[in-house]
Amino acid sequence: ADSHLRWFNQLGSEVKRDSDAVTANNFECLQDRDTCRVLIKEWQCATVESPIEIGLESEIVIGSNLGDLAWDLLYSCVLGARVGHTCEVDWQPDYADSHIGSPPVERFRAEILVTCLVSMATSYAELDPDSRLQLAELHKTRGNNYFRSGQLGAAILNYNRALAYCLLPGSLATTPASSVSDWSADSRLRSLSRLIRQNMAGLQLAAKPNCNPEFVIANCDAALVKAIDDADPADMLAKRFYRRGCAQLALGQLDLAQTNLARAASLAPTDRAVSARLAEVEAGLKRSEARLASGMKAMFSPGKR
Repeated sequence: ADSHLRWFNQLGSEVKRDSDAVTANNFECLQDRDTCRVLIKEWQCATVESPIEIGLESEIVIGSNLGDLAWDLLYSCVLGARVGHTCEVDWQPDYADSHIGSPPVERFRAEILVTCLVSMATSYAELDPDSRLQLAELHKTRGNNYFRSGQLGAAILNYNRALAYCLLPGSLATTPASSVSDWSADSRLRSLSRLIRQNMAGLQLAAKPNCNPEFVIANCDAALVKAIDDADPADMLAKRFYRRGCAQLALGQLDLAQTNLARAASLAPTDRAVSARLAEVEAGLKRSEARLASGMKAMFSPGKR
């Protein structure tokens, strides 16, 4: 039997957590602002040094030192872990083509043991909506800044953290094609969560050649939940339909891509990128229909005698 819990982060990196090491002191999963002690057993990264000494147990506050990529990488490992879990991450985003500014994280490997929980912060559920909104906006802004500078790995870490403040506890998806929908009793948090999902989809499309269309579609699906009921702006809706259509095109789902791109074109009729992509899909459908017709004709034509 597999002794690891397996799931994928938003960029498709596999994360393993050793479930055999869990002790009786099995607290709730670690989250932002919890104080815990960790031991870094391994840290391999060509461009980013470990923020704490390797092999020495250290106390950290999850979410402190924000804006530092090394700390963001460390937090991405231990968020969601429990005391006694060994977090093993092998992350190969390879964003050299899309990275602007400081060097990209070409590969990141780490093995980190969570040794104890020192103190628990106020849970997301206990934060009032205004506080959650403020914290979510803070991390979304950091994610946007990283995205603009081409640091896609750091951007997705901040988007994930922002999303956690918008969602109800326990509903943060840990699989790429989750059926869990973003929902909150506060319409401001609902709206912000959809905007974050929209940005995630755009980031994932930009992560060439490592774009995973399924991630894009899952985020666009979530970004459209209650979007019309909450009267999201037409230009925002157009981006979501457009990005979902682009992902479906990448998967060869031309009919679905045409439906979504046509919807985007109706919402943003002057957007040349949308019109061009819709024309590309429609041309592809015509070629497919022509090939099908040719094949049918050959199939039912009388053979040579």
